[in-house]
Amino acid sequence: MPEIDIAIAGRSYRVACDPGEEAHLTAAARLIDLEAEALRRTAGSVPESRLMLMSALIIADRLNSTEARLRSAEETLRDSEAALRAADAQLRNGVDVAASSAEREDRLGDRPSRDQRNLFADDIADDALDLLERTASRLEALADKVAPAE
Repeated sequence: MPEIDIAIAGRSYRVACDPGEEAHLTAAARLIDLEAEALRRTAGSVPESRLMLMSALIIADRLNSTEARLRSAEETLRDSEAALRAADAQLRNGVDVAASSAEREDRLGDRPSRDQRNLFADDIADDALDLLERTASRLEALADKVAPAE
């Protein structure tokens, strides 16, 4: 098992990790070190154990917030997928499923012509495309919120 040296709040530690995890552990230690240094600058002289505790709590709070945003994004994604499946079903099942009979009668009369049915199919395709574009925009916005700041 490899061992690496990490530095947190001006102190060095030798830590073991699984093979291939060295870079991940180094990055995690750097995150803790940055938080500890920020706390030290604002809080002044703080005992090391308190500094580590406060750093861990701040990082845990950020993790909890990120996980909550991720759960919200996943829920939105599930809702969007369901809406897309419904739109796909409407497209696959044709005009009769997509447009209610009352809507057809209001717009076209009792027996729509082939051209009129094609117009309905075009409307459905346009609606599905619009839904896809809105979903993509919402997912991009959520990804921006969930993505860690660099």
